[in-house]
Amino acid sequence: MTHPSSEPAVPRTASPLARIWSIGTNILLGALFALFAYAAFMSWQRNGQVQALILAFQEALIVGLAITRHQSVVESRSLWDWRWR
Repeated sequence: MTHPSSEPAVPRTASPLARIWSIGTNILLGALFALFAYAAFMSWQRNGQVQALILAFQEALIVGLAITRHQSVVESRSLWDWRWR
């Protein structure tokens, strides 16, 4: 990735408190989506609609992604890096 601006990317060094905060927010996000997955699964059991089962699988995938996501290593404040490519 090139940085045409004068601001180079800054490597992030996470403090232990920031790491705990990151893990806590990942777990909270995963728990919220787990509730959505459970509600969709229960809806499928009551109604038998396949759309609810697909939604439950989708939410379960989001739970896995939310819990296992990594903290970013490099942070850039350049507007060039923020735009859609």
